[in-house]
Amino acid sequence: MPLTGSYVIRRAATFSLPTMMLLVVLASSWCVSQAYAARPISSQIETEGPPEAGTYSIKTVKGTRCTSGGTMQSYTIYLPDSKEAQGPFPTVMLIHGFLMTGEQHRNNAEYMAKHGFIVLTPDISKWLWGDDKRTRNVDDLVDDLAWLTGKKGDQPECVRGLVDSSRVGVAGNSSGGAAALELALQAQKINIPVHALVSLDGVPWDRTLEHLHELAPIKLLTLRAEPCICNYHARMLKFLSSLSFPYEDVKVNGARHCDVENPTTLGCFSICGKSDAEHRVVFQNLLYLYFRDQLSAPKVGTTEKSFESYISELQSEKKVVKEMNYPEQHKDIVGSLADR
Repeated sequence: MPLTGSYVIRRAATFSLPTMMLLVVLASSWCVSQAYAARPISSQIETEGPPEAGTYSIKTVKGTRCTSGGTMQSYTIYLPDSKEAQGPFPTVMLIHGFLMTGEQHRNNAEYMAKHGFIVLTPDISKWLWGDDKRTRNVDDLVDDLAWLTGKKGDQPECVRGLVDSSRVGVAGNSSGGAAALELALQAQKINIPVHALVSLDGVPWDRTLEHLHELAPIKLLTLRAEPCICNYHARMLKFLSSLSFPYEDVKVNGARHCDVENPTTLGCFSICGKSDAEHRVVFQNLLYLYFRDQLSAPKVGTTEKSFESYISELQSEKKVVKEMNYPEQHKDIVGSLADR
């Protein structure tokens, strides 16, 4: 059965052992995570330091819109100041994870906007359990992308004439990475452009696995923290083995699941462990450089290094493990990668 916007898997609720373990952890941390889920940890969000020479000042637009499915959704758009930069610009949508909001991509979005990107961070439903909620969120994200790129004819006024629809990327962290995979699948079917996809320690859903072979070749990067319960012990690797095209996989040594959020929160801290500025900066740089290179964005600021040269630098310092994987080869190394 094809995966479509109206498709909802109807089956009895069954949980794997990792899911049950995660439920126990969530339940034990419930009070803390609810009290602090959207509160940034102020001591951990200053990751950029002084503004980089040669970058743009940015404009931030916050608003609320009604999606085609009837969801009232808050969003934030970050874009370079038009007085300093001329478009059209490469465009990226960043998708937050379970119980979070687009605020958890604020630092990443600001950094990319300063370097010549338009970035949308929508606030989807914090609840990403249950096929009906997951389907609704993916539908809303497809609608968001169509709206942002002008495919619906009602593009937001602040980006009209500024979005380069031939250079569009999507990234999602945690369960937002699961939503990003299904977004890419649906977008390809209805001719909405997605040219590059980044999974930020994504935790895909079971229902996606049987459809992943339908994903047409796309520039794909997975950025992972150390295997843990919050990423279902490198769960993304199981899904990568189903792809029919090459992809890049990078594990950031010593990183925690919360390091892909920027800023992170006490809610994530209470469930998935500490986060630190050094690892968040590594994820931020890898995210930016990959999209810059894969979407043929201009070099802005003083950073001349490419994604590949930065990876080589990190590898020489033993800070990352990187693989360029092909489907037939990958099945033999999934176990060894998960143990690294």
